Amino acid sequence: MSQVMERLQARTRSAQDLWQPERFDARRLPELDALLQSGRVTAIHDTFLDQLRELLETRHPRPAERANLDALVREALGEQDPDELGTWVFYPWSGRLVHTLRETEYRELRTSRNQYKITATEQERLRSLRIGIVGLSVGSATLRR
Repeated sequence: MSQVMERLQARTRSAQDLWQPERFDARRLPELDALLQSGRVTAIHDTFLDQLRELLETRHPRPAERANLDALVREALGEQDPDELGTWVFYPWSGRLVHTLRETEYRELRTSRNQYKITATEQERLRSLRIGIVGLSVGSATLRR
């Protein structure tokens, strides 16, 4: 009976893992290579340089600074290979591998439009909240806590 339960638990665990993205620090190249060799990756989307460029654009909002955006990108990269920076995220349900900024930089980029509306402390507080939307159709009331 315990062998059956172990098999069921293992099967449940693997089904749960299927719906969780796997993150790889870009410096962990052997693990990333193993994933690529496994045949599980069906598509690669490398958005790292585009995101880096956009992040630097938000950090340097003045037109004079933006004129040298390519130089800022080169400076941020230094001598490092872009493939070895950031995070690679694998989505097992679709087989896609996506190269993005590290989590803190990615969050900074995605919340940069809010920086003059809410403070960093307020953003942290909002990030820690769980928000539920209750309703059966469009136009239903929204519950906030």
